[in-house]
Amino acid sequence: MFATGLTLLLLLLLAHQREALIISSKLLTPPPGNSLAIRALALDGKLTYVCEKDGGEWVLAQKRASLMDQTNHTKLIGYYTRNYAIPFSSRHMGEWTLINSEGDEAESGHLTSVVYGKMLVTKGRGQNKLRNFLAQATLHRYEGAARRVSYIAEINTKTLARPSMSKCKANNNTMTVGYTSEYAFWTQDVLPPKVPKSLLVPSKHHNVEAFFAQGNVRFTYDHKMGSWRQRRVIARLHDVPGGVRLGGFSYNISLPTVAKSLSEKNSNDLACINIDNPNGFEVCGILESMASSSAHQDSLSWSLFRVTSNNGFITKIWGPFTYFHMVSTWGGLPPPASYGPSVATTSKGWKSYFTCIFWLYTSKEA
Repeated sequence: MFATGLTLLLLLLLAHQREALIISSKLLTPPPGNSLAIRALALDGKLTYVCEKDGGEWVLAQKRASLMDQTNHTKLIGYYTRNYAIPFSSRHMGEWTLINSEGDEAESGHLTSVVYGKMLVTKGRGQNKLRNFLAQATLHRYEGAARRVSYIAEINTKTLARPSMSKCKANNNTMTVGYTSEYAFWTQDVLPPKVPKSLLVPSKHHNVEAFFAQGNVRFTYDHKMGSWRQRRVIARLHDVPGGVRLGGFSYNISLPTVAKSLSEKNSNDLACINIDNPNGFEVCGILESMASSSAHQDSLSWSLFRVTSNNGFITKIWGPFTYFHMVSTWGGLPPPASYGPSVATTSKGWKSYFTCIFWLYTSKEA
């Protein structure tokens, strides 16, 4: 595979900017608890536009590219496709097909594995409205390279030409132009991230299992305190983002009273992890401490819960569980202050999407 002079120039620019773009932009980096696993370059990307003559413009219809290894630009490692006919409201950002290694192929029986993603955040404005984005995995197909991918970022997208407006003369005419880009793939870690000192689990306790969670934090407006308060956290549990559904999480939170300060713990506010498989179990606990993550301060606080009850057969094998962390959070914030006493919001409350990773701990020796 030989690059044209223009493509080669863009490739050199990509290589020069690569580290700065991925590492310096926290907006396009997933929460701690995920590690960068694969980097790929799209050197022969194709953008297909459809003419909408009534509107007098070219509308982006499809995006596709071959993915080349970052360090070996002649090594094909996968493909990317996105169909823009899918409504933007779905936040669907496309599918990434990664070629399996010989070992993964032998184990899974498939040459490739696939991950689909939805948009979490976009940044900047590229040519023809192409923007950098961070996507969260929503679905996996087949075992292999893409199976544990949790987040995907597209950065530094550049088109090699602009659609010619003079050629948009009839509805449904198409035009294809080239683009280059860079893709970064993260996988969920097998060990917990570093936590603030206030969230440290006591010594001689070790982690035994982790679950990815996505759900909603529900807020109500406390007129006495003049602020929004968490009332309920509910989520679905998976092994990884877009992975196997395993169970659920629920946490009902009472509002403070005159006799109870905000910092005082309420033994009735139980947070429970429920796993539904044949070896399912339930673990419930009370809040021990909370702290903000320095990496994502604009997200739900990280929390440490002390387990008060264990139920289920598996707890006799792995447990009893003693603590669990709620870390690696994304989102889950209350509405802006300007939404304060508004009748329209206080009557219905506020629901905020969030994700996190739960880590279970035990004092039982491995």
